[in-house]
Amino acid sequence: MRFAVLLCGFLVVSGCGGHTTTNTPLTNMTQPTPPQSNFGVSDSGSVHHANTPIAGARVYLLAANTTGYGNTSVSLLNPALTGASDAIGAYVTTAADGSFSMKGDYACAPNSQVYVYALGGNSGSGDNNASGVLTVLGSCPSTGNFSSAASVVINEVSTVAAANAMAGFATDATHVSSSGTALAQIGISNAFANAANISDFSGVALSTTPAGNGAVPQKQINTLANLLAACVGSTGTTSGSANSICATLFANATVDGTTAGTQPTDTATAAINIAHQPTANVASLYALAAANASFSPAFNTPAFLPNSFTVALCFTDANLSPAGNSGVAIDGSGNVWITSNASTGVTKLASSGASLSPTNGFTGGGLEGIMGIVGPSIAIDDAGNAWVTNPQNNSISKLSNAGVPLSPSSGFMGGGLSFDPAAFVPSSIAIDASGNVWAVGSGRVAEFSNAGAPLSPSTGFGAAAQFIPTFIAADPTGNIWLETQSGSIAEMSSAGALMANYPCGLVDETNGIAIDGQGNKWALAGIGIVKLPNLPAPTCADIPGTGLGEVAIRTTNAIAIDGSGKAWSLVGAIDGSGNIWVPGGIGVTEMVGAATPVVTPLATGVKNNTLGSRP
Repeated sequence: MRFAVLLCGFLVVSGCGGHTTTNTPLTNMTQPTPPQSNFGVSDSGSVHHANTPIAGARVYLLAANTTGYGNTSVSLLNPALTGASDAIGAYVTTAADGSFSMKGDYACAPNSQVYVYALGGNSGSGDNNASGVLTVLGSCPSTGNFSSAASVVINEVSTVAAANAMAGFATDATHVSSSGTALAQIGISNAFANAANISDFSGVALSTTPAGNGAVPQKQINTLANLLAACVGSTGTTSGSANSICATLFANATVDGTTAGTQPTDTATAAINIAHQPTANVASLYALAAANASFSPAFNTPAFLPNSFTVALCFTDANLSPAGNSGVAIDGSGNVWITSNASTGVTKLASSGASLSPTNGFTGGGLEGIMGIVGPSIAIDDAGNAWVTNPQNNSISKLSNAGVPLSPSSGFMGGGLSFDPAAFVPSSIAIDASGNVWAVGSGRVAEFSNAGAPLSPSTGFGAAAQFIPTFIAADPTGNIWLETQSGSIAEMSSAGALMANYPCGLVDETNGIAIDGQGNKWALAGIGIVKLPNLPAPTCADIPGTGLGEVAIRTTNAIAIDGSGKAWSLVGAIDGSGNIWVPGGIGVTEMVGAATPVVTPLATGVKNNTLGSRP
């Protein structure tokens, strides 16, 4: 299991405010237009080691395979036209100045995801078959080619951008793929487009995202590029044997981060492995970067030692509050919905981080914000509507996917939410497999139809004195699971009957519950992570090494499950591209490609029994 910590900055996964703490086609949802040519780049350009051209490199044009995860990328160049091919596919070769052109040598399927991979060549130190660099072109235009755009520079920075953006779909440099479902195609399209948030078409690391509201860790990106450049620009390798610098890189950038793991054979795959294992062998890898100054500004002093190579982008918005931002949820298009502790509005960001909501956020329908530890939580239903808790007036609100209020001005009330306002305000919300909405508040559990009608009695479900639910999750069978203030994990039927109450010993702040694809329940509290296995006689078990101490953040999805079943703690939500979104500080942090892509929204995973699964 993965246990991520909060929140934007370099290498320590820290927050926007600088607060460091340790398958099925969509229904009733507008399909987004896939982003066209990610950088506006072309099928011609040049291959460089930093500012030095690489001559004699083999340049391949590849598309992501859509027939299943782990499959080989699709070669697009026509060998009859290029006159050269190998086991990877047809290729063109760079000239002495590093330039290449593929014009007229290929055709790509519109909306397929395309990238360029350059292997080998000579940057001045001899032929180096360990040199591998990447760049993302993005969605193939309707014309079937990229010939009308500007040329592109492929170097170590563009490789870092591509490796992290594609990480959720890449096994190595020649195996980038997804399933063919609508959700998967949205996820991989958004992932490829995200490379444009990290570097530009000339291979320069950005400091601000193109939309203008995202901070990019430029020094980190250049540092990662420098550790790759140490190998790319080193003395050439001989067939089957890497020089000492490249050998050091490959030994520390294995597929699983261990000394026994499979080593990459080129720098592009090494970059992908580092994106998959950003906390592995950091000191050894950083030493390569610190000794190399190909790109600047960068962290290159031996005294500086990061604890992670995760690329974290920090997005701010006019409606996001410096006082804190609590709930975050992802819809089926990869858009990010965020609630604030101090604003009545709900913020919606595109997968790129660009704002999709008004200055004050989406308002109305009873929405209200609250200052304090317990802020509004949010869930997206299978149709793309957003549901938000209102802690001050004990109600819930519903917004359409376009942000139009679908609840009355007072919100939806009743069902037990206002039974005892002093007991506990609405703190968590979930959507079940039937599309009904469940919320905890007033020490009870309330259920509403998708139209907002109360389905629970006026006193709510659950009345035992020791049973005070705080966080809630729905499973595909229709049952509801609750984390309680008494330190237990409770199971409730779809009819609201308490079925079981497992004494898991949760203490301190309770911060969320999640369910994986095997039906295991994962709960987060001040003591760390507790797992309730899906067995005939479940027994709670502490997960070793996850002690978190006092946790001062309460969000609905403070624990989340990715598409490979890994549990992530203290995160907001995981999207269909494998990015992790964490609310807090002055905005929301995106940890690019850090997780495995997962079915979104969460309600779709519940409905289709695809929780903890790749789209």
